[in-house]
Order: sequence, then C-alpha cells, then structure tokens
Amino acid sequence: MSSEDLQLLLGDLGGLSEVVDVRLASFNALVMRDPKVLAKLSVRGVCVTWMMQYDEDEYVVRAAQRVWRLAGYSIPGSYASPEFGLVKMLSHAQPMARKAAGSAVAGALRLHPKSISETVDLLTQLFITSPDEKVQLKLEPGEFGEKSEIIYRGATRQAVAAALTACVPYVGVTSKVAREQVTKLFEFFIAHGFKDRNDYAWNTVLEAALAYIERYGQKHIEAVLPMLEAHLALNRASDSKGKKKKNQEVEDRVREGVVICLGSIAKFIPAESPKVVAVVRQLIEMLETPSYDVQVAVAECLVGLMPNVRDDAKEFVDTCITNLSGATFGMRKGAAFGLGGIIKGLGLDALKEYGVLATLTKMVTNKKDFKAREGSLFAYERLFAMLGYRFEPFLLHVLPHLLKCFGDSAKDVRKATQDASRCIMANVTSNGMKIVMPLVLRALGDVKWRTKLESIGLLGAMAHCSAEQLSNALPTIIPRLLGALSDPHEEIQRAARRALKQIGDVIQNPEIRANVPHLLAALAKPQNTNTALTKLISTSFVHTIDTPSLALLVPILMRGLRDRNVKSKQMAAQIVGSICKLVSDTNDLVPYSKKLIEQVKNIVPDNSPAVRKVAAQALGSLYAGLGDGSMPGVMDQMLDVLRGRTDAVERSGAALAVAHLLVVMGSEAVNKMLPDILDGVRDENPSVREGFANLFITLPDAFGEKFVPYVPNVLKAILTLLNDKSVEVRSLVLNAGHSIASIYTATNQIESVLPTLDNGLLDSAWRTRMGACHIMGTYLCNLAGAKGTVVVPMADNDDMNDGPDEGKEGAKITSSKMHNVMAHKIGMKRRDRILATIYLMLSDGNSMVANTSWRVWKALVVNSPATLTSIFPTLINKIIKSLASNDDGEQHSAGQALGGIVTKMGVAVLKTIVPLLQSRLQSDDEATRRGVCLGLREVMRSTSRKRLAEYMPELISAVRDALCDEAEVVRSAAGEAFQTLHSIVQQDAIDAIVPALVGKLAKAGGAHAGDVKDGEVVVDSELVLGGIQQILKSHSRLVLPFLIPMLSKRPLTLFSANALAELAPVLGNGFYRYVEDVTMAFVEAIEREALSNNAPRRTEFVNHGAAVNAHVREDAVHALVATLCEVVQNPSGKGHAHDKTAAVELIGRFCKETKLDITDNIENLLTASMMMFSYSEAHVLKQAVPAAAAVMKHVKKEQAAEYIELLQSILREVTHENGEQVLFELPGLNVRGALKSFYPLLTEGLVKGNEKTKQLAASTMGTLVSLTASTTLMTYVMVLTGPLIRMASEQFSEGVKLAILQALRLLLVKCGPRVKAFFSALQTTFRKALRHKSKAVRDETVKGLAQMMKHNPRVDNVVQDLVNQAATEEDAAIKVSLLEGLIAVTADKPTGKRISKPLLGKLLNTSGDLMSHKHDDVRYAGATLFGSCLIFLDDNELESHVAKRLSADSSAEKKIWTTRQGKVIAMGAAARAGEARVGETKLVEGVVLNSMDDDNVNVVTSAITASKNILISGNLSDPMDGEDLLEKMAELSKSTSDEVKATTVKALQAYAYYAGDDCKAKLSAASVSSVVLGPLVEAYDAEKKSDPRYEMKMALFFLLQYHVGEQSVAEKKALSICKKMASKNASAAKALASMVKKTFPKITEVEIKGIARKLTR
Repeated sequence: MSSEDLQLLLGDLGGLSEVVDVRLASFNALVMRDPKVLAKLSVRGVCVTWMMQYDEDEYVVRAAQRVWRLAGYSIPGSYASPEFGLVKMLSHAQPMARKAAGSAVAGALRLHPKSISETVDLLTQLFITSPDEKVQLKLEPGEFGEKSEIIYRGATRQAVAAALTACVPYVGVTSKVAREQVTKLFEFFIAHGFKDRNDYAWNTVLEAALAYIERYGQKHIEAVLPMLEAHLALNRASDSKGKKKKNQEVEDRVREGVVICLGSIAKFIPAESPKVVAVVRQLIEMLETPSYDVQVAVAECLVGLMPNVRDDAKEFVDTCITNLSGATFGMRKGAAFGLGGIIKGLGLDALKEYGVLATLTKMVTNKKDFKAREGSLFAYERLFAMLGYRFEPFLLHVLPHLLKCFGDSAKDVRKATQDASRCIMANVTSNGMKIVMPLVLRALGDVKWRTKLESIGLLGAMAHCSAEQLSNALPTIIPRLLGALSDPHEEIQRAARRALKQIGDVIQNPEIRANVPHLLAALAKPQNTNTALTKLISTSFVHTIDTPSLALLVPILMRGLRDRNVKSKQMAAQIVGSICKLVSDTNDLVPYSKKLIEQVKNIVPDNSPAVRKVAAQALGSLYAGLGDGSMPGVMDQMLDVLRGRTDAVERSGAALAVAHLLVVMGSEAVNKMLPDILDGVRDENPSVREGFANLFITLPDAFGEKFVPYVPNVLKAILTLLNDKSVEVRSLVLNAGHSIASIYTATNQIESVLPTLDNGLLDSAWRTRMGACHIMGTYLCNLAGAKGTVVVPMADNDDMNDGPDEGKEGAKITSSKMHNVMAHKIGMKRRDRILATIYLMLSDGNSMVANTSWRVWKALVVNSPATLTSIFPTLINKIIKSLASNDDGEQHSAGQALGGIVTKMGVAVLKTIVPLLQSRLQSDDEATRRGVCLGLREVMRSTSRKRLAEYMPELISAVRDALCDEAEVVRSAAGEAFQTLHSIVQQDAIDAIVPALVGKLAKAGGAHAGDVKDGEVVVDSELVLGGIQQILKSHSRLVLPFLIPMLSKRPLTLFSANALAELAPVLGNGFYRYVEDVTMAFVEAIEREALSNNAPRRTEFVNHGAAVNAHVREDAVHALVATLCEVVQNPSGKGHAHDKTAAVELIGRFCKETKLDITDNIENLLTASMMMFSYSEAHVLKQAVPAAAAVMKHVKKEQAAEYIELLQSILREVTHENGEQVLFELPGLNVRGALKSFYPLLTEGLVKGNEKTKQLAASTMGTLVSLTASTTLMTYVMVLTGPLIRMASEQFSEGVKLAILQALRLLLVKCGPRVKAFFSALQTTFRKALRHKSKAVRDETVKGLAQMMKHNPRVDNVVQDLVNQAATEEDAAIKVSLLEGLIAVTADKPTGKRISKPLLGKLLNTSGDLMSHKHDDVRYAGATLFGSCLIFLDDNELESHVAKRLSADSSAEKKIWTTRQGKVIAMGAAARAGEARVGETKLVEGVVLNSMDDDNVNVVTSAITASKNILISGNLSDPMDGEDLLEKMAELSKSTSDEVKATTVKALQAYAYYAGDDCKAKLSAASVSSVVLGPLVEAYDAEKKSDPRYEMKMALFFLLQYHVGEQSVAEKKALSICKKMASKNASAAKALASMVKKTFPKITEVEIKGIARKLTR
C-alpha cells in the first residue's frame, strides 16, 4: 500500500469521515497492514491517528489505539506546532473532528505539561484569528453589482473554548504556572472570549471560565477578583458619563460574563469579609445596566450571596424597591430582578420582614405614577419567577391587582401586567391553578365589561402555564374565550381574540404555530373552519402536538365534525385520528376525549362512505391512544348497531368502526369475536345478517395481511351468504369476496383463499356457485397481475350485478402470460383443475351461473381450443368425477360439458374418449365407473347414429357389463346409458342386451357366482337382477315378455320368487297382464311349503310375494285383489284352508305395505279377511286378524258410515246361514287386537257421524260385543264403555239411543263385573233413559238395568229410586217403564234377595196399590211386580199380603173388574217367578178358575195366562186343579170372543211346549184328553178364519207332542191318544187322528221354530 493510499485512509473520506462506519473501516484497514507500512505515515497521519483515539465512538477509539500501538507512534512535544497540526484540527469542517481534536490537545498536554504556555497561546491565538468575516466574490460574466458572503467561524472558536475547558486539569503544573495561565486566560476571556457574538461559542467560553474558577478560583482569587471588579468599575464609569457605545451588545455580553464570573468566584470570599458586602453592592449597582442577560446574571448571583450579607439586607431591599419607580425602564426592570434574587436568597420571611408586599400594593394602586405601577408589576413577575410555587399563597393578594391592571390606561403598565401574568401562569402549580381559576372565571361572568376584559386578559396569560397545568386549564379556558368572541362588546371580542392569540403564541409545535392565524380565524368565525381544516390536513407534522395546540385544535375539530359539509367532516375526522399519534402524552387528550369520541361516533353512520371510513379510523386511533378506560363499551355499542333496527348506512359505519377497533385490540380480540360474527351472519333477521356481513368488507381492508388466518372461515361464510334470501346481504358479501380476492394475492396467502373458492364452485346452491365463480375470476386475474375485478354483467333483476365497477380493464392481459403466471403461483395441476371446473360451469343447469362462468372464462382464456387441449386430461377426469356425483346439477353440467366437447371437436375426439371411458370401467373406484357410464350416455347423446356405428360393439359391451356391475350406483348409471342407447338404435339395444341378461339370470338360478356353467362364468344373480332392474325402469313392456314367463313358471322356485321380489319395484305398468299368474304361483308355493311344514321357506315365499304385491301399479290392483279374494271365498279346500291362509296373509301384507289408494277394493278385501274369522284354527286366525286390521287402516274417516254398514253386513254374512244365525261367537274376534282394528272406525262414526251413522256404529259395536268372548272383551271394556255412556247422555233419536243402550246391555251381559267402574254413570244413564219418550228405548233400558243390578251390590239405592218415581209419576207410559224396571230387577232372584225387608214391603205396597189402576199397562205392570216379589216373603209375610191383596173379592170389589184382573195377573206373575205357594187350591179355585168365567174379557184373558203360568210351573197342591184348569181353557177355545180364543190357543201351545212331560201325562188319560182335545178339535172344525185355525192346529200339534222325537214315533203316540179319546168323543178323536196322519207331517221345522219363538212362559 502506497503512502498516498495511507493518506487517503486517514483523510476526510476515511478516518475523518462524518460516517462512523467509514472511520471504523479505515482504521480497521490500517490494523491489517504491516507495521512497516504504517511507519510510512506522514506527520498529519500520526496527528489524525492520535486525534481519533478521542473519537466519540468507542469502536473507532479501539481501532485507532491499535494502529497507534502497532505503529509504535508517540506524541511529540511539539504537538501544538503548526507542523504537527493538532491545534489546526480545531478548524476542521467536521464537528466530530473538532471535538476529538479538543480532547486530543488536552491528552497531549497531559503527556507534555510543560507545553502549557505554548498550547494556551496557540489556542487563544486561533480563537482571536478566527473571526467571522465578509468576503468579496468575483462576479461571473453577465452579472452586475456586488457579490459577497459571510464566512462564519464560530464553530472553530467554540472548539477552541472546548479545548481550553478540556485542558483545565493540566494547567496547574506549579502554583506559579497556574497563576500565570489563569491570569492570562481571564484576560483573554474578558478581552476576547466574552465578546463573541456566537451564542454557542460564548456559552462554551463561559463554561471554560467557570471551570477554571471552580478549579483554581479559591487559590488565585486575589488575581482574578480584581480583574473582574476593575472591568465592572470601568463599565460603570462609562455608563455614568452617558456615552452611547457603538457595540453595546458586545459590551453587555462581556458584562454578563464578568458578572457571572464575579458571582461564581464570590463564594470563595470568606463570609466575615467586608469584601462580600462590597461585591453585593457592586452587583446591585450593575442591575441598572439595561441588559436583560446582565440583570438575570446579577439576580442569580445575589441568590447565593445574600445569606452572607443578611445584616445589610434591608439596605439592598430598600434600594431595589426605590429603583422600582426609577426613571428608566432598565432601572425598574433591574430593581425587580434584584428584589427577586434578594428575596429568594433570604427566604419568604423577608417579604413580611421588610414589608415588601405592602409596599408593592401601594405602588400598584398608585394611580398617579404609572412607573410605580409598572415597577410593582415587574416585581410581582420576578418574585414569582424566582420563588415559583412558594409564592402561590400570595396569589390571592396579587391577582385582583393584576386583573385591574389589564385595563390600565398606560400601555407600559398593561404590557407589564401581561408579562407578570405570563410569568405567574408559567410557574403556577395545580394548587395555584385552583386559586387562580375560580377568581378569573368569576370575573369573566361579571356584568361589567371591564371586569370581563381584565379576566380575559388573565385567561390569555394562562397560555404560559406549564404544560401540565396548561393541559388541565385549556379545556376550561378555550370554551370561555370562544364564548367571549360572541360578546356584544367589541373590546371584549378583541380581548378574546388577543387571548386566543396569546395561547397561539405559546404553541411549541412549529406546524401548528404556522397555522395559528387560520386557527384563530376559524375560532372567531365558523365559516373559516373549512379553510383551517384544509391548512391542517395539508400540513406534514414532524413534531409532537403540545397542550396549547390541542386547546386550539379541538374546538375547530368539533365544529368540523358537526359541519354539514362532507369535506369538513372528513378532514376533521382524519385529523382526530392522527392526533393520538402526534401528542407526546395521550393524557393531554383526556379532557377532550368524551366530546371527541361522541362526535366521532355521531359521524360513523354518516351518509358519505368517505366520512364513515375516516370516522371509523379515527375511532380506532382514539381507542389505541386513550384505551378502553376512556371509551368503555364502544365495541358493544357498535355491535348493538349491527344487531339493531338500523338502516344500511348505520350498519356500514358500525362495521367499519368494529373493524378498526379490532385492529387496535389485536388478534386475540378477533379470535374471541369471530364466532359471534359468524353467528351474526346466520341470524334470522336479514338486517342483522347485513350488518355483520359488512364486517367481511371492513375487516380485511383494516387488517391487511394480519387477517390472513381468518380468511378461510370468512370466505366460507361469504359463500354461504351468497345464497341468502336478502338481496342486500348477497350484494354485500359479493363485494366482500371481491375485496378479499384483490387483497390476498401474495404467494403465501393463496392457500387461505383458493381452496375455499374452489369448493364454492361446486356448491349445490346456484347463487353460491355463481358468486364463487365471479370471485375466482377476480382472484385469478389479480394473481396474474391484472388488478381489479372481473366485470360480469348479470341478467336483469339479478342482485349480483351490484359488484364493484373498478377493474373494467383489469383483465386485459394476454392469456398465455396469465396462464404462465397462474401456473407459476398456484401450480399447473391446480390451474388446470380450476379452469376445468369453470369450463364445466359453462354448462351449468342455471343460466345465471352459466352466463357468469362464460364471462369469467372469456376473461381468463383467449384461445379456447388451445386451452381445452391443454387441460383435456384434467377436464375428462373432472367430467367423470362430476358425472359420478350425487348432485343432479353437477351431473348435468358435466354431461353438457362432455357433450359440448364431442360436438365441438367432432369425431376425432371419439377415438380418444370411447376407449378411455371403456378402460375406466375396470377402475376399482365405483364413483369413477358410474361417471364413465354417464359419460357414455352423454357421448351417445351428442353423436349421431351414423358416427356411433363404428363404436357400437364397444358401447353395447360396455353398457351390458356395466349393467351387471357390483355397485348399484354404477348399474343405475348404466341404465341411463341403456336408455340413451335404446333411443338411438331402438329394438337392437333390447335384442343385444336383454336376452343376454335373462340368460345370465337363468344360469344363476341354482348356481353360485363364479361357477362355470355351459362354458360361461356364472354372474351373481343379484347383479344381473340389478341390471335388469335398470332396463325395466324405462322399458318394462319390452322386457316383461322375456322375463315373467321364466320367473313365474310353476312350481315357483325360491330363486324365481326372490327375483320377482327384486324386480317388483320396476316391473312397470305392463305387469297387470301377469298379476294373476304370478299371484297364484305364490299362493300355491306358500300352500306347498305349509303342507310340508317348512315354515322358513314358507316365510320366504310370503315375503317375496308381499314384496311383489307391494309394488304393483294401480292398473294391477284390481286383478291382484280379485285373485286373492277368489281364493279366500272359494268354497273348495275348506278342509285344510292353507291356500286361503296364504291368500289372506298376502292380503294383509299388501294392505300394510302398499302406498296406493285401494278404497275401491276395501269391501272385497275386508270381506275376504273377515270370512276367515269363522275359522277356529290358530294359524288361520293368525293371518286373518292382521289382514283385517291392515285393511281397516285404509278406511278414511269421512267414509265411516259406508264402512260401518259394510262391517255390519260382513258380520251378518259370516255368522248367518240361510237367514239364521249359526255362529254366536266369532273366533277371529277373540284374537288379540282384533277388536282394536275396528274401534277407531266405530268411534269415529259414534262421535262424529250423523244420526244414521251413530245408530249404525252403536249397533255394530253391540254386534261385535255379542260375538266376542267375555274373556276377550275384558281387555276392551274400558275403551268401549266410556264412549257409549258419553253418547247415551246426549240427545239423539230413538234409533241411536236404542242402539247405544243395546250395546251397553250386551257389555253388561258379557263383562258385568268389569263394568263396575261405570255403574254410577250407567245408573244415571238408565235413570234418564227410563223417562225417554220411546217405549223401545225404555224397554231396552229396563233390560240393561236388570243386567247391571246383577252385579251392583247397592240394590236398595236403585230400587228405592225406582219405587219413589213409580209412586209419584203421573205419565202412565213412564210409570209402566219404571215398574218394568223393578220387575226386571226382581226377576233375578239373587238380586231380589238383596232388597232389604222394609224396602220390599214398600215395593209390595206400592205395586199392590197399582193392581187395580185404571190404566191397563200400569195395572198389569203393578200386578206383575207384586206377584213376582212374593217369592222373597216368608210364610207369614206371604199370608198377610195374599190375604190383603189376593183373597176372594168382596161384594164391592166384585163390581170392579180391574181389581179382579189385577189379582189374576199377580197370580200368574207369582207362578212364573216360581212361587209354589200360590198353587194352593183355594187360591187357584178362588181366583183363577172363577176369573175364567168372568164376564170381562180382560179378566178372562188374564186368568188364562195365569193358568198357563201355573200349569207350566207345576206348583199345584192338588193335581186335579191342573186338569180343571186345562178343561176350562179347552172350553174357552170355543168362545165367541176372538181374543179369548186366541189367548187360550197360545196358552195351550206354551203349556204343551214348555211342560211337555206334564202335558203328555195328563193327556194319556182318556178323560182328560177328551175334555181338553175334544173341544179344541171341535173349535178347529168350526173355525172359518185361517189364522185362528192355523194356531189351533199348532196347539193340537204341540199338545200331542208331535214335535218331540222321531216323526214316526211321535205319530204313533199321537194316534194312541186319539184312540183312547175315541171312547169319550169319537168324532173328535177321528178328526184328530186324520190331522195326525195327514196334516201334522206337512208341518215343517221352520214353522215349528217360528211358533216356538213366539211362545212365552
């Protein structure tokens, strides 16, 4: 390295560079050199190396020290010489070099202390020879006039002074040397140093002088002090002559420096020395110097000296107070400075001790002498300035004077007042402000304008408070000053403007200070607000905003925020948002925060989007600066707006605010709130969804890259909301999607966006697909560099046309470049997949989606054929996958796309597609195989038959194989392909595929999949069936002729049955032709398995048959039902009933599983099912009952009447033969659940039907009850009885009432004990029914009551009630029914025996009283009741009642035929009831026989009936009485009264029928037969009327017992009686014998039963 290089490294561009790194690098480079090389350095290089060891950077210092050590340099003693150049370096251009040079000089002096004199001389000489000077410059050609510039060398002088300061420790080598050098230096300071006009240099000189005084002053005070005093004395002498000096400013600087030095050195004077007082006196004299700096310096010096001259303090205080009224301004000002310094030095007690405040008060109130007033104000100012907060207690004394002086007539006084106020306010503390503020504000509210004026002045002075106090005070001051601007008094207005200007004057921020005039103008006049805001917004702030600035800004900002002008609001909000960043302490904002925040929140929902955005940003900035403490609940308030009933503008603003608040709160707050946001967009209220959807626009914009982790979830929500019902919500989220697509395009952000959009393209909702495609287009364009939004003009009325308009030219970028960029960023495979998806969407089933995707495709692709060729493999895979999708829309799109490819690209593409699709059929993925089948379908659809001819074998083979695929979804798709193939080649498709499949199916029967049969591998029958199913779905009529004959061949195999069941769902409409054959095949198979007792196989056949039946179409239902019903109703096969059982089971399964309307067939189905109810075999009933229940489920409620009647008819048909009931209990009804199936229908008819339906329902219910076993009915008692009782209590017609009562009676008969729970309700029901107007109803009630009382333990209650009613009832018909009820109750002996004796007596008395009633029915009922109750009496009781009621009639009673009849009726009733004691001869003769001779026909007929009852009962004490009764009855057969004859004949018939043995015994005697049979034969011969003759014939028939036993035997016995009778009455015997031989054999069994049914005991 050459010496020149070394010099360069240590030159201005290297070691002396202003850049630290350059300096360090330079010395590091030298360190790497050989020390021999370093030896080549010049003297200047050595100088620089030494100097840089004092660099301000420690690393440079270390590097320089290493170079110094390596080179072995040493500092020469002549370091100060010009040749070495170290002192000269103090004049270097770089501040760093000058500073280092000063320290280096001191360092050299430390090593060579003997060079002190030379060093000081050189330094002082350099200072003196470096003045600022004006130089003349040479003019350039063409210039006129003079050209000059000033060269400033203050930096050199400052560096010299700094070097002198650094040399302080090394001056005092010896005391003598130190004295010499200190003296020399102070001479230099006074003569040259203190005269420097450069403030930095002067201050550095002063620091040097004070440093020397501090180090050497005490030792050498006698040398320095006289010099200072001499100079001051010289100055005083000069001032006393009043000479005006040219360089007064320079002299003042020297004087200030000397004074400061004097004050500094005076502290070394002993306290007891009189010299101190002299110095103080000298300083006070210097106060008259009209120099502020001198006076300040003196005051500061006095503070330290006053404690040492306390004894002479009063002199100094008086001098200062006197000078406060001095002649000159400088004297008064200096006196104030001096007084302040003295009091501060002496302490606050001096104020009182020397009466300072009292004196000042007199002066300030001296109206005659303005100088006194001004001086006192100067004193107040300096006292507060010097004493600070310690003077605050005296503010209460001072402030009133200040307020008055603001309006003083003397300008100088007003100026002094302002200065004093500023000083006070600049030093006031918070406690002091508490004293000041109330006084000032009270004065401001005064009615006197001058007082207001004074207070405004003081308010303006408050601008000079400390920053802390000012920040606290200004929020109070500024509004009051603003209020004063509108005061009517012009002076007050001017004062307010001045006060505001004062506040503006103390502003420290340069940018605000420059705009103060505009701010004040805006405060004064609102119309200037916009101008002020414009100035502020255009200002670039580089300094922090201080408190006064805020005080001026905030009112203007508040006014701007309230302004109607959009621009003003926008600017104001923007400034508010920036304030928090510009203030040094955000606490300064706190006083204004509440109003600012409220006003910003007010414009968040502004109509202007720009204002809303800026306001939201401002709110976020305020939150960031002030924190949650100043803005509690602001987030909740914004969220409430989003949830509330607000308009779109308010919601938009709130969303912006939420976004910017979340930015401040950070990611943790976003994580916490995101679930709430996602819940908000799913809210039921569309306005709430719209509000939260706004966040999807604002959050990404506000967060930028920080929002990336949340993008996937947000995009998913956006895609979902694209399908929202609300147009506004859809529009918002589409814009949000475009926003995200435009923001997050960086490579590391792609995975947050693209997968979600990719999924959205395949969404089932068309709006979602359309929006996702739109957003995807925008995203891809932005990825490729085409910024903006892909414009997709939508069809009219589509809400998604509201997307952003920007970016209309955004997509204009070459396709190849775009594709290359996309491939680079997202990968080739992903690019191809996305483009393939968009291409598929061109064929979307929704035209809106197709239109959108077409425009996106055009935006992304310029050359479609080339692009399709490029993405062809991916596209085909995508098409196959989409075709295999379960989504119909996706399938449609893929099919259309494939068809479009084939159509556009022609035959050439078939060569690729068909083999490709055929090969994919071998894929293991069933979805792929399904897609292939659908692809084949689309290929065939899109190609003509002529073009397909070449590929037809491959296509047929592929379809045939696919039809037998193991996956159902593949077979289904193959079926669709087959349909397309058939539409092209018609019957050829059937011929090529169907026979082959049927053949495979035939081979599969009885073989296993994989077996080889006839040289062919057997295919699983289930798969073949699946393929056939697919063909049957569309071509059943063409396939069935091949299929059904094979499968229904008898005997039906289980394989065929299973095949039929599998194919049943798709057999189609043509199956009705084969229903009968198939059904009979199943019935026979089921019967076959039943006979062989193979239950499992039978069950399988049943299940398969049911499956076939369940899928028959409407056209086949009638044939199916007819076939099954015919089997059931066929009389043949009744022995085993297995075929009927099979048929009825199939009926049940069909009705249970079919979904068809079988209303028209219900009659046949129900009849067939219930016909089987008569079978007692359990296996039959097991199928019949469920079948009937299944049929009943198809009965519609509205057709209840029709089906109830049908049910009644069926029950009659099942239980009757030839009109006669042959079944009194139906086995099927005893099966569990049988009755339950009919109950809903009957209840519906009973409750909701019309009168006829109700009657029919009740009647049918009774029929079912009568045909059901009691044990079975027990389960249904509660269900059946309740509704019947409820209906019985309502008002219905006679028929309905009668049917209900009959049903209730039957239930009581069958299940009496189980009905106990209803006895109370039944008693009430029967009690009401006994009073019904219908006799039939009453009679049925009587029967029901009798049945109930058999099981009711509380007999007396019912009997008592009936007896009471019967006794008092006036209506004869009802009275009769009541009596009949009692008769029915007592007819049951166990029930009668439970009647208490007293009640029985009452019953007999009541009925006995009615035995002679005038009403025939009442009389008959009363007598019958009386007679039937006698059986319950003991002998004594019987004798008493007989004697009372049945004894021989008195003469009076004989005249009353009703009495006579009643007795006879009672006798007959007693006999019928089984009371043997009434058969005594005296009663029979006295009552019955005599009554048969009565002249009243009614009595006679009643006596005949009583005789019949006595004879039938056989309870006669004398047998002869019976013969007498018969003889008498026979005689009456010839009576002239038809009624008597008829009654007699009927009585004889009943006697002969019911007492056959007694009759036969009696008639065996000739004497009896002749007197009984003879008269009857004679009457028969004499009778002309056919009916009486017929009855007489039947009486003879029964009397001869011809109806008993074999006919021949009966005839023989009858002829025997005739023979015996002939001896007494030959003619009658002969006639009777003729009847026995000729007439009796002709009497049929039906006639006998008919007569027998009419006979009663």
